[in-house]
Amino acid sequence: MVYSKEFKGDIKPVFDDIPITYLNKDQELEIEAFVKIGKGVEHAKFSPGTMFYRNVVEVTVDKEFKEKIKNLYPKNEIKEKGGKIIVVDNQKTEVSDVCERISGESGKKSEIEQKDELVITVESFGQMTPEEMFKASISELEKDLGEISKKLDKE
Repeated sequence: MVYSKEFKGDIKPVFDDIPITYLNKDQELEIEAFVKIGKGVEHAKFSPGTMFYRNVVEVTVDKEFKEKIKNLYPKNEIKEKGGKIIVVDNQKTEVSDVCERISGESGKKSEIEQKDELVITVESFGQMTPEEMFKASISELEKDLGEISKKLDKE
């Protein structure tokens, strides 16, 4: 089995353990490749990953569901307020639907409130780290806003 980490030359694979092909004894593999550099604006294949966001949500349900929700989502913040609990949905997992279902199955209502805070998720395909992607996206956003500002000043 030939793996991507065994390539020789000026190429460095993003992932080392990708199986390429099987070779018999005394066989070798020669690869000729062409690279086209582009930007994600041109085509999605040039994107280094994905980035998405959503609002932080607070779900208010009866206090009787606290242990069940805490067992399902131990990382989420749970506040107590009177006979209710407020589950802060500020992680990658969306707990609002689950809290609503748990509460609804018992015939009780839940309240959902969107906050002004955001949960931003950055997933890399391997070419850049998520931190590099985030910084580059902020830099591009600043450039775009600068261009908009210039155009508005001309008018």
